[in-house]
Amino acid sequence: MAQTPPPFNPATPVQASSNSGKTCLIVAIVVIAFCLVAIIAGGMFFSNMFGQVMSAAGCMSTFSATENALKAYALEHNGKLPPAKTWMQDIEPYYRRLYEKQVKTDESKFFKMIPPGQVLECTWDNKKTGIAFNSDLGGKRIKDVKDPSTTALIFEVDAPAMNLAQPFKQRNTDDAPSLFNTKDRDWTVFYLEGNENPFQSKTKPESSFEFNPEDALPEGSKPAEPVKPEGA
Repeated sequence: MAQTPPPFNPATPVQASSNSGKTCLIVAIVVIAFCLVAIIAGGMFFSNMFGQVMSAAGCMSTFSATENALKAYALEHNGKLPPAKTWMQDIEPYYRRLYEKQVKTDESKFFKMIPPGQVLECTWDNKKTGIAFNSDLGGKRIKDVKDPSTTALIFEVDAPAMNLAQPFKQRNTDDAPSLFNTKDRDWTVFYLEGNENPFQSKTKPESSFEFNPEDALPEGSKPAEPVKPEGA
């Protein structure tokens, strides 16, 4: 007599390994972490760039105010520039008036000048540079300068200090402090007439920050004579 075969029992289903789920979770965590790092790094990069732009704008504004404060001093001293040894203290009242006028404007948020009474300086990629006065012009009358467009009035030097004054010498652009970690800038030089743009090569546009020497004079003051070089 034939025997009845045992009932068919399907194989017990094999449980899926939990390793695949763990792998997906790890990948997701890595992707999220990478995105967070990228966002933070990008934010730091753009924050650093913005900070450097602000520093550059503040430097140019400080240079412009210094230039016009020197010329304002000359307006009240028979056309003569201050002595080289004390030039920063001598122009401080004129510089202060320009500073006080600028802080009342919206531009002061971006063109942050060095406050009056402090050493005049610039910041580039965490390096500070100073502003020097051309000692060859100390005590001289501006109108007696024969080549105002090629005669430096103030210029950038390696480190800040009070009353920096020395003869001007053209410097190698490769030695200039970097901006945005590049060497695409020159040492800043402000001439008696017309100023080079340190951020554009082979151009000499005139720098302007809405300053002029008359803005630095006491209210109601009239200059003894116009500061106008003979070659202008």
